[in-house]
Amino acid sequence: MTQGVWLAAQRWPLPGAARLGVAAAVVLAVALATGAASGAVAADEAWRLELADGAVAAIEPPQVRAEGGVRFVQGELEVEAYRAVYDDAERVIDFYGQVRARRPGQVLEGETARVELRTGQVSVQEARARFEAEGVEGPIFMEAASMEGDPAEVRASGAVLTTCPLPMKLAHYRVTVRSLEVRPGKDVAARDAVFWESGIPLFYWPYLHFSLENPRAGRFVPPELGYGAREGWYVRSRFPYMGPGSTYGYVGIDYFQRLGPGLELYQALYDDGDTWAAVWLGGTLRGPDGSPPDLRTGIEGELVAGDGRLSWRAEGGRRASEQGLLYQGEATLAGSVPEWGLAIASRGQGTLPADGPGGPLQGATTGELELQTPGEGPWGLSVAGRWDLRSAPPGELPSDAWDLTAMLARRLGDAQVALSASHTTHPDRFDDPAAATDWRSVTVLPEVSARLPLGAWGAEGGVRLEAEASAGRYEEVRPAEADASLDEVVADGRALGALRLQAGPVRLGAWQLEARGALSGAVYGSGDRQVSVTASASARWPAGRSAYLQGAYRLEAPVGEGRSPFVFDRADDEETLTLTGVAGEGRPVRASLSATYDLVLQRWDLATGSLRARGHGLEGSVSAGYRIAASRWEAVVGRLAWTSRLGRAEVIGRYRPELDAFDEVAAAVAWEAAGRAGLKLGARYDPLEDRLERADVSAHLRVLPRWVLVAEGAWDLGLGGLVSAQVGVALDDECRAILLRYDAVARQVALAYQIKAFPGTMVALGGDRPGSLADEAQWQALVDRLQRPVTP
Repeated sequence: MTQGVWLAAQRWPLPGAARLGVAAAVVLAVALATGAASGAVAADEAWRLELADGAVAAIEPPQVRAEGGVRFVQGELEVEAYRAVYDDAERVIDFYGQVRARRPGQVLEGETARVELRTGQVSVQEARARFEAEGVEGPIFMEAASMEGDPAEVRASGAVLTTCPLPMKLAHYRVTVRSLEVRPGKDVAARDAVFWESGIPLFYWPYLHFSLENPRAGRFVPPELGYGAREGWYVRSRFPYMGPGSTYGYVGIDYFQRLGPGLELYQALYDDGDTWAAVWLGGTLRGPDGSPPDLRTGIEGELVAGDGRLSWRAEGGRRASEQGLLYQGEATLAGSVPEWGLAIASRGQGTLPADGPGGPLQGATTGELELQTPGEGPWGLSVAGRWDLRSAPPGELPSDAWDLTAMLARRLGDAQVALSASHTTHPDRFDDPAAATDWRSVTVLPEVSARLPLGAWGAEGGVRLEAEASAGRYEEVRPAEADASLDEVVADGRALGALRLQAGPVRLGAWQLEARGALSGAVYGSGDRQVSVTASASARWPAGRSAYLQGAYRLEAPVGEGRSPFVFDRADDEETLTLTGVAGEGRPVRASLSATYDLVLQRWDLATGSLRARGHGLEGSVSAGYRIAASRWEAVVGRLAWTSRLGRAEVIGRYRPELDAFDEVAAAVAWEAAGRAGLKLGARYDPLEDRLERADVSAHLRVLPRWVLVAEGAWDLGLGGLVSAQVGVALDDECRAILLRYDAVARQVALAYQIKAFPGTMVALGGDRPGSLADEAQWQALVDRLQRPVTP
């Protein structure tokens, strides 16, 4: 080949077998801790070099030179540069000028790059990278003075990272590392990492080591700053480490204003990528006010088998409190095994005095358990349980409430025969458990039951009839009739039976009908018996129209004598008929009227009516409730709301006719002006006492493109007056948000800092905002409470 032969203005592919494309290795280098292995390009994967229109190339054996725009392609990898030199003898490609490497989700730029095709060694100078990472909202930008590596390892020096879409020197925050080592798909190690905010170094980590295979190994925990009433101001830092195999953990170095320095050691015991377990141990130099130091230890982990998972965490410790030195413990257990139909979730905690007379263990545990054999086989096992167990000091009633039922069933077509056992413990007042004076428990063991479908007529919405029967023995513990402070145990046999009917919902012409009914009874060995009839039916005419009439019938009638288990508060007969008329359903104007007739007392009970109208941004409604038997108005509630592009204003008031006055009025206003200013007001007023019960205000004003002034205040008469008076400034830009507030009432400074791309980096010091009646959730709760007396 003659030297100096130039090829101009044409596309000139050079097929070949490269050890590693430049883009492959470079992108691996900048993957950092994304958690996804970029992977190495196969050594025998074909590559080609293309020229842009107008570019020229010269063949000077053993080199090929191209200038004016070149493009290197290998699989999904592309590298573009102004000039490239390929040396066939050395099997090296050098790229110069505006080097740009692309791969799906990742972009790297640099001034020069070299690829050694024999070894896959890559070196890049003055590299700039842009790439996506799982769990990060938006791209990550990186610059490095130099970068080199091969398919097994990539190294970078003088790296700077940020998520701010600005030139690196102008980035609001950035992280610098002296050196970076990446083993693609395995791990990342960084030395001398510093976090900078506005050019000020805030945090330093001498060494960070992350696993790309296991997110638990070397996991990064950002420094935690905060304030606690017991600890005072504190800062907690975690320094992760990794060793051979599954050896990993972290060393925690803390400082508490009132407890002094603290230390925590966390070590993994086992980790195969799915199942894992770890322990930790920590403590402080001293307790508050010179008391003994705090100590804590714990264990956590997860067991994975197939689709099943079971996770646990248990923690215990010793700490000083106003009650003296205490041992405290907490444990959680949660998991599921779909193959077995098993699901469990439980949480418990307890406290025990460490010195003195000892005293009883104080604690609580709550949870749920469900076990259901899957499939449609002839045999089925089910276990269901709920518990809420709380201890109490001597002289007070513990709140032990729990249910547990186990059943072994044999399916016979649509019928079923079962053997079951159950236990339940509940307070004697379900309406107000806090006011319970005693507790009842019932144990049923064993019990044989059967369910038999008697017939089904029609398709969906047709009639279904089935029967149930059971027989067994039960034991009930209840307060003695002679002395309620003593328990008595009643054991007896019983037989239960029920007949259930369901019809509909079905549409017949212009009617929509639905009915449900049940006849159940119980006979006890002692001679007690109980019969209960429940029924409900509803009819709507005409169906599917904006104006319709609807009637609903409901019956619940216990009949018999004796004291039945599971029914601790004897209910009287209930039989009601409710008639409702609606006009304008789904229209701008809607009206409804409803009345309930008590068939047992032979009288009309509650009548309610409402009228609602909306249009042109306005919406108003009036609701009223009237007790017919007592000839008394229950309440009249009125609402008026106005909505526009600027915001919303709403007022609600409740009028009590028997008092001839309003008993509560509330108002809320929310206004926003194109993102530059906003105002929220909320107030609750008591006209009877002629006083303001609650007043809230929050406002913000954008004074500069990135700076916002904020002010919030809350006044509550029930809490003693002024609850909060906060002023602050917020900085909201492309990559992070900062809010600094001062509460003049609590005399407390609060700071919140968050990098938007990493939601988990929220750092907060001080108390939270008090909330406002103008907030949607608080306002809706107030509306529901005021409308309760006029809700049918």
